[in-house]
This record gives sequence, structure tokens and C-alpha cells, in this order.
Amino acid sequence: MADAAQTNLSIEERFAHLEKEFSDLREEVVGLRSQTKDWRRTVGMIPDDETSRGAARLGREWRRGASEEDIFLATIDTKAALDSITNLAKTTVSGYSQQAIQDGAALLTSSAETLQLFADQMAAGTVDEDDLPDLKLNIEALAKMGALSATAIGKDQLANYTNSVIDILLKAVVKAVV
Repeated sequence: MADAAQTNLSIEERFAHLEKEFSDLREEVVGLRSQTKDWRRTVGMIPDDETSRGAARLGREWRRGASEEDIFLATIDTKAALDSITNLAKTTVSGYSQQAIQDGAALLTSSAETLQLFADQMAAGTVDEDDLPDLKLNIEALAKMGALSATAIGKDQLANYTNSVIDILLKAVVKAVV
């Protein structure tokens, strides 16, 4: 009997210990969650001294004088990309070319910021063509192809068209840097 009471006590103790560990881990995880972005959290992060004020002044002067060419290191030819998407739609999904053009243009628009950022990073040398598969995954996540999906087009044909549009976008990024 003493063994049974000791076993129960050790189970109770073990359970209490596990509850405590779980509570500690939960507090730790909650503490790791990213804070909501809010300007009020940012105010006061940089000290109010001559160096900080000088950096802020230089930033303002640069932004006032910078043209769009100064801001972007590479310029993606979106018109050429859209022309390529249009030609692709007319040749590969001719019965549904309008829906295909609409979806291709939507993907170009929704991914423009990501494409531009990647092109700028390529121009700056922080990424290269070896990083294109990662960019492709990001663009694939944006590819909805809603208008074309609503048609009677086959899944394979839709996938081929989507991949071809993404390839056009990736080539436009590389061309912007070269």
C-alpha cells in the first residue's frame, strides 16, 4: 500500500511539475510573439542627440532630392512582361485568352513590389540568380488565376500557363539587372 501512495504522490508531483513547465513555456512563447507595429512603440527608440538629428536631416534631404531612378536600382519592364503574357495567353490557352491575360496581369500587379525588391537586391549584389527558386515560390503563392480557373481549362494546362507566366516575370527581373 505504501508503494501505491508513493506512486500516486510521484504522479501528482510529476503532473504539477509538468503544469509548471507548460506555464513557463507558454509565457516564454507569448513573450516571443512579434509586437504589433505601432508608431507609439517606435517613438523614443533613437536618442535625441546631434548624431540622430543629423541622420534624420540627411534622410529628409535625400528623399526630397531623390528621383525614382535614384530610389530603384533596377527597373522592370512591366509593359514587355505584359506583352509576353498576352502572347503566351493567345498561343497556349487561345479559347480563354482574355481570362488568361486578366490573371497574368493580376499576378504581375500583385507581385510587382516583390519583383522590384528582388531586382534591387540583385542589382546591389545581395542576391543572385541562385536565389530565383525562392522568388519563384513567393510568386507561386500569389498566383490565384481565378478567372482562368473558372473556365473549363484542364488542371495541367492551367499549371503550365501559370508556370510560364511566372517564368516571364522572373526573366523580367533578371533582364532589369543585366
